[in-house]
Amino acid sequence: MTLPQDVEVNQARFALYFCPNPGTALWHFGSAWLGRDIQEHTDQSKPRFDALDDLLKKGECEGVALDTIVKLPRYYGFHATLKPPFYLKKSKTLDELMAAVQNFASENRTCVLPPLIAHSLGRFVALVPAATSPEVDAFARNCVEAFDDFRALPSEAEIARRLKARLTPRQQAMLALWGYPFVMEEFRFHMTLTDKLPPDVQTRLIHHLKEPVIELNRSPHAIDNLCLCYQPQEGADFKVLVRFPLRGS
Repeated sequence: MTLPQDVEVNQARFALYFCPNPGTALWHFGSAWLGRDIQEHTDQSKPRFDALDDLLKKGECEGVALDTIVKLPRYYGFHATLKPPFYLKKSKTLDELMAAVQNFASENRTCVLPPLIAHSLGRFVALVPAATSPEVDAFARNCVEAFDDFRALPSEAEIARRLKARLTPRQQAMLALWGYPFVMEEFRFHMTLTDKLPPDVQTRLIHHLKEPVIELNRSPHAIDNLCLCYQPQEGADFKVLVRFPLRGS
């Protein structure tokens, strides 16, 4: 698998995501919510999801546009981040990165996820596990460490942008070490559903999602793949380049 001919490796960002396999309940949920399938690169004109439609029709999102609700997560695609986006180090090739991801996936087992819930994460709403999972946390930590030699150092502008957020001293240390503040013990598995929303809108949205998420959990969920994703250039959508199944999946 290679990048499209019009994509230059040195302009693209890469990331390692868990993306639900097409056809699964979690894939249907996320694709319908965002109106976009990160795997097939297909878009709908807008998200199609009953709980979201109900919220908008009842006027419970007054002053919040539909595009605002899903703009940011739609751009990244429905996923859980395992190795945050990075530019490829000049001394490394994409073929080397893909080989490393394939090898890593073959050596790591599928991780069972606890049931998911819709929950506030700061100013966002996301799907998160209802309970902590040391297995999932360890897998994410291993992903950050295993591929860090492929990561080009972030620019001063990117570091400055990150530091504008109210990071704790530990998060600042993670930013310096790994190029991203929310890794290692700061990591929390999540699948983002919204952009920044007012607290009252978050509360109503989570209420509307309660029943759909209960239905979603009728099927068990697992991290059973590792997707190498790419962003062709700044401002473009992230897409799946290649999906590697984990051992035992």
